[in-house]
Amino acid sequence: MTLHLKSDVKLLAQDDGALVEPFGNRVSIKLSGAQTGGAYALLHVSLRPKQPLPPLHRHDFDEVLYVLDGALTVRMADGTARAEVGTTVFVPRGAAHTIGTPDDSPARFIAMVAPAGFEHFFTDLAALVAASDEVDPAAAAALTQRYGVEILEAPTH
Repeated sequence: MTLHLKSDVKLLAQDDGALVEPFGNRVSIKLSGAQTGGAYALLHVSLRPKQPLPPLHRHDFDEVLYVLDGALTVRMADGTARAEVGTTVFVPRGAAHTIGTPDDSPARFIAMVAPAGFEHFFTDLAALVAASDEVDPAAAAALTQRYGVEILEAPTH
């Protein structure tokens, strides 16, 4: 239930926000660019256990992750780190990186992207894989390009 107060302040309950579920992961768009004047978007993300690392990539927006539950593997151009509960990960625009879940447990985190726009990637990705868990490589390449993501290596799975 979203409460709209007189001052335009919004309180979003846990289940508020547009929900998409690509590949068994859950992405709830808490605040979209339409609500922030395009400045940023805020997402609540739940990754399934042992979520494989996507290919190393970079993009033209800043990304901040805050780990709520579980752990994330964060791979960068120069190494890999484990982000435990309470860890903040800052990925500046242009930095090579990828994230996944290393354990048999899911991971939950808050993600902020600035400027906004990338939040719609997840909606488009969910639509792309709705018919099957297989993704046409050409369609995936077009999707990542549309959202300013540059893939830096070939997929491993």
